Amino acid sequence: MHKTRNPAASKPYTRWVAVFSFVLIAIIISVDIVSAQTVSFILSDVGGRIPISLAYEVTQVISIVDDEDARGFHSPTDLTFGPDGTIYVLDAGNNRIVNIDTEGNTLAIFRNFGEYGITGANGIFVDTNGDIYIADTDRQRIVLIDSGGMYVKELVKPESELLDVSTYPFRPYKVVVDKMGRINMLSERDFHGIIVIDSDNEFVGYIGTNKVTFSLGNAIARFFATPEQKEQLARVIPPYFTSIYIDDNGFYYTTTAMTDTQQIKKLSAMGINLFANNQPKNFGERGANTLFVDLTVDANGIVSAIEQYSGNIYQYDEEGNMLCAFGGKGEVRGRFITPVAIDQDSEGNLYVLDKDSNMIQVFGRTGFMREVHNAVGTFYRGEYDTAQEMWREILKSDSTYLLAYNHLGKTLYKQEEWEESMFMYKTGKNKRGYSLSFDEWRRDFLRTWFTPVAAGISVCLFVIFKLIMRWKKRASVIVVQKEVRLK
Repeated sequence: MHKTRNPAASKPYTRWVAVFSFVLIAIIISVDIVSAQTVSFILSDVGGRIPISLAYEVTQVISIVDDEDARGFHSPTDLTFGPDGTIYVLDAGNNRIVNIDTEGNTLAIFRNFGEYGITGANGIFVDTNGDIYIADTDRQRIVLIDSGGMYVKELVKPESELLDVSTYPFRPYKVVVDKMGRINMLSERDFHGIIVIDSDNEFVGYIGTNKVTFSLGNAIARFFATPEQKEQLARVIPPYFTSIYIDDNGFYYTTTAMTDTQQIKKLSAMGINLFANNQPKNFGERGANTLFVDLTVDANGIVSAIEQYSGNIYQYDEEGNMLCAFGGKGEVRGRFITPVAIDQDSEGNLYVLDKDSNMIQVFGRTGFMREVHNAVGTFYRGEYDTAQEMWREILKSDSTYLLAYNHLGKTLYKQEEWEESMFMYKTGKNKRGYSLSFDEWRRDFLRTWFTPVAAGISVCLFVIFKLIMRWKKRASVIVVQKEVRLK
């Protein structure tokens, strides 16, 4: 007899399958969210990732604007802190500037930009007076509005034969105003460097022009190339800056695209790179494919920079040592789709603007990273004994944190503890530091032992000489005695 299946009997089974699936999906999502926020790492000498303790975690997400015309951001391109500690967001897609506090509360909306809008703008800066400068790329101008949002004027291409616009047109991309009131700007993809103009729109000059690095492959290709091919090779352009930051001491920090090394620079007013001792150091993980788009610097000289392709935030001390990296690509908290800007408040919280997710994610330091920052600042203030204690405490929290070993090696080096410094550098896989400590240890060893060793050798040589002379004299007597006997 054929038995028909009772639909009611399968309902409990179906219900349990549905519940199990829901729980499984929830677990996967929660694991993804947790992993997105907890993955922090540093890089080894060969470029491999070394996991470290959690460095930063998301504390807040800002995406709502108190504006009836548009309640959210639309393709925002930049953000910056003003002198009052509030945030100014260049909400280009909505043709406005949004002023918010650190809690995300809307304080003001600015829409007066002269004859044109700012939908093609990419950079914003607020000076010490609260005046707002906007790098309006598509309109080829810099817009100035006052602290109340009133339009003041626009600055267009300065009339100067020294300003080279034959290769690239004047397209302001990023803008910063220094303490002397000079406007420092980057023109989009322009390799000439930082363009400096005064408040009267007079061209002052370039700072930090990049150069084409030597390539053995290009040199060999040029040797065998035809005249037409040589002309093509001659068109290879230097790398260009993608962002600019000026610290309280007047140093310029920049990020550079299309280069294998020195993607982050610290420039003097003369354009000399002071970061990482101007060594050909690689920042990030992707070499010439690295695209840092923005950076910020704290009072201790710690640099935090966004790499857009990977979505990672990389952090370095003032000598170019990596403190941590975190972030990544994704649509969950702690990750980004298209990060475009980063800045920080007085507490060290990082504010990261994502153009495509239309939000700001706020990252707070963990206790571990606060200890690291405090130790870095203590060391660079010359308080080596205190710094040593702090780094040893950090190693108790995370024994795999190589930078702690390197800083201990450096601290012990400053204290002339060469042997222990060598051990710390070796543990931290720092070959250069180990070599420096070894050289000092060898020099100190020679200074300590040269005199007694030389004296000992001299005494031994003198004794040997005396013994030889005595044996020689005795041998001569024996020979004379034999000769006498023979006679």
